[in-house]
Amino acid sequence: MNGEKILKTAFALACESYEDFRDKDMLTEWLNIAVAECMTARDIKENADGGIFLTDIYGEIRLPPYICTVAMPYAVAECIFRYRDDGENSRLMNEKLKAALSKAAEEKDIEAVY
Repeated sequence: MNGEKILKTAFALACESYEDFRDKDMLTEWLNIAVAECMTARDIKENADGGIFLTDIYGEIRLPPYICTVAMPYAVAECIFRYRDDGENSRLMNEKLKAALSKAAEEKDIEAVY
């Protein structure tokens, strides 16, 4: 899945306008934080060279579809709320992220969640 699609979903979760967001240089970093939070042991082994991380927001993310469409937007939304110094909603997004990763692990979409 394309990083920009994840960003647009995350901004919708945060009730923020993706198009109007001024600090676009933060976006690739936030996507890479989300990738790191959602990686499994298998993903780490397969991408030991760091090739799973993005250099821009248009890159393809090589994680299972459920992770890209459900879990990663929560991880990016958490970054957006932290950026706004909104600790309560940041924690809420983190809880939703953990729940999504747990569900994925239960459904064997991924092997193990850190």
